[in-house]
Amino acid sequence: MRRLALVVLVACSSSHDPPVVAKLEETVAQVDRMPRENARWRQAKVGDTFVIGSAVRTGAASHARLVLGKSGRLDVDPNAVVRFSKRPGKKHGDVFVETGNVEIESGDETFGLVGDVILEPNTQARLARDASGALTINVTLGNVVLEDNASPVTVAAGNSITLGKDGKPTVGKPLKGDTSMLVKVSGAPARSGESSLPPGEHRVAVGAQLQVPAGSTVEIDSDGARVATNGPSALRTGGSPGALTTASTGAIALHADTVDAIADVPGGSIVARKGGSQATAVLDANGTRIEAQQGETVIRTATGEKKLAAGEAAVLAADGSVDLMGKSPAHAKLAIAAGESPTLHDPKAPTPLRVNYNCGSATVEVAKDRAFKRIVARARGTGGANVLLAAGTWSYRVRCDAGKAGGGTIRIAKDSGRAPLPKAAARTAVEADGREYTILYENRLPELELAWRNAPAHGRFEFVLEPKGGKPKRLPSAVPRLSLHSGELPEDSYRFWVENKDTGRRSEQTQIVIDFNNAAPSASLEAVEIKDGKVRVRGSVLEGSTVTINGAPVPLDQKHRFSTEAVPPPGEEGVGIRIAHPKAGVHYYVVSTGPS
Repeated sequence: MRRLALVVLVACSSSHDPPVVAKLEETVAQVDRMPRENARWRQAKVGDTFVIGSAVRTGAASHARLVLGKSGRLDVDPNAVVRFSKRPGKKHGDVFVETGNVEIESGDETFGLVGDVILEPNTQARLARDASGALTINVTLGNVVLEDNASPVTVAAGNSITLGKDGKPTVGKPLKGDTSMLVKVSGAPARSGESSLPPGEHRVAVGAQLQVPAGSTVEIDSDGARVATNGPSALRTGGSPGALTTASTGAIALHADTVDAIADVPGGSIVARKGGSQATAVLDANGTRIEAQQGETVIRTATGEKKLAAGEAAVLAADGSVDLMGKSPAHAKLAIAAGESPTLHDPKAPTPLRVNYNCGSATVEVAKDRAFKRIVARARGTGGANVLLAAGTWSYRVRCDAGKAGGGTIRIAKDSGRAPLPKAAARTAVEADGREYTILYENRLPELELAWRNAPAHGRFEFVLEPKGGKPKRLPSAVPRLSLHSGELPEDSYRFWVENKDTGRRSEQTQIVIDFNNAAPSASLEAVEIKDGKVRVRGSVLEGSTVTINGAPVPLDQKHRFSTEAVPPPGEEGVGIRIAHPKAGVHYYVVSTGPS
C-alpha cells in the first residue's frame, strides 16, 4: 500500500539526539503524544517535540497544531492519529495520517509527499482518511504536483488526489459540491496562508484557511446565505455538509435568506434557519457564545440540537455541552456606564439593567465568578445592552468587537431604600482590658465611653490614645472614665491605655479601630411619588455624598437632604438615583415606572 506523507525538513540537533521533525504549538482539549515508536501514549503539552517514530493523537472535540520543519504547519482535527516515520532508503521523514483529518500548509518551503507527489510553496491541503482506508488530498490553495508521469501533472486549488487501498492515485477528482467559494474582503487585506487577499471579491477553494486582521472584514457568500467576520479572527471556508465556514477564533455573524446559514465551531455547528434568521457567535477559550438575533437559530452537537429564539443566547463548549442563557430584557429600569461597580437598591428585583459603552457593537457578559467560568447572562447591542440580574453580587464584562471596554461588579440589593439614616451618632463603651475593639460607623463618627474597670479607687488619671503612625493624645480625668463626643476621635486605628499619675499603675493596652461601615445604606428615600410619567423623590444622604439623576447633579441642603423631579430616559422604565460617596462607593436607588 502506498502511503501519502509529507517531507519534513529536519531541524538542527546534536549528533546524539534524534532530529526534531515537528513541535507542538497549540492544543485544545485532549491531545496525546507518543514520544518514540511503540512507547505509551502520554498527555501532550505545548512545546513538546516530535522525532522519527513518535506520534500525536487527538480526542473528541480536540485539536492540535504543530510546526513542521522551518515554516510548515500541521493542524490535526478531532479523533485523528498522525505518525512521524521514515521509510528505508529515504533521507527525509514522513507524516503519515493513520486516522482522521489534518490540514497541511507548506509556507515558504517545498514539501514532498509520498511517492512523487510534491506540495509547492504557499500551498494548503486537507488530508482525510476515510473508513475504507483511502486517503484524499483536497488542494485548497496553491498547487500539488504529481511527478510520476511522463509529463508532470499539476493539481490546482479546488481539486484533489485520492489514494485507494492499493496506493494508486486518482488525479483531478473534483471536490464534492462546489470546488470554490466567493469571499468578499473590505477594509484591510486578509490572508490565506502566505497569500494576500486585498479588498474585493475572490474565488477561494473550499477548505482554505483565512486570517482576518483587525480592520478587515470578510464575507463568505453562498446562494441565499452568508457569514461575515470583523478581524481579528481565523476561519476556514467550508466544513461539515452545507457549512459556509469553520471558525476557530474571533466573532462571526450568520445571515440566512433563502437557505440555511451554517458555521462549524469547536464542539458543533450553528445554523441560522432560512427565511431571514440572523445569529452571532464569539469564540474564545471559554467556548462559543451564540446569540439568536432574528428568527430561529439551531445549535447542533454530537448529542442533539438546541433551538434558540430571537433574543436568546447560549454557550457551546468545545466538548459539545450547551448552556442556555436567559432572554435579554427588551427594556431596562436604569443604565450604568461600563466600568462602574455599583450597588443597586431595587425592591422589585430581579432588575433589568442596561450597561452603556462607547465602542460600538459589543457583548455584555455576567457571571457569578470573576473568572467567568460560568456565565449566567449575555446580551449584545450597539452602544449598550440589557441584562436581567437577580439579587446578589455579580461580575460583568464588556467584550467589544474591537477589544475590551471595561467591567466590574454589580450588587443587587432587594430593598426600597426607605430605611432612615441614623440621625445621632452611635455610643460605644470601650474598656481598657487588653482586647481589640472594632467600631463601625454609618452616618456620623461614634461617641465613645472609655473606662478602666480595675483602676485604683483614687488618684489622677490620664487616658492615652495613640493613633497608628501618629503622636499620642493624652486626656486627663479625675475618674477612670472618659466620654468622647462624635468626631473627637477620627477614623483610624489606636492603641489605648489609662495611667494613674499618683500610683504609677497602668491599665492593659487595648486596640481600637474606627472604620466606616461599607454595608450601611448611603441614602434614605423618605418620599416617592410617580405621577404623569414623572418621579418626584425626597430623601437624605450621608455627609460627603453627591447625588445625580440621568447625569444631572441634584442639589443638597445643609443637612444633606434633597428633593427633585425626574423623567425616565428613552427606553428605560425607571429612574436611578445615583449616590456616590468616597467610602460607601456608588449606589443606585431604583424607582420603577414601568410594569416590571
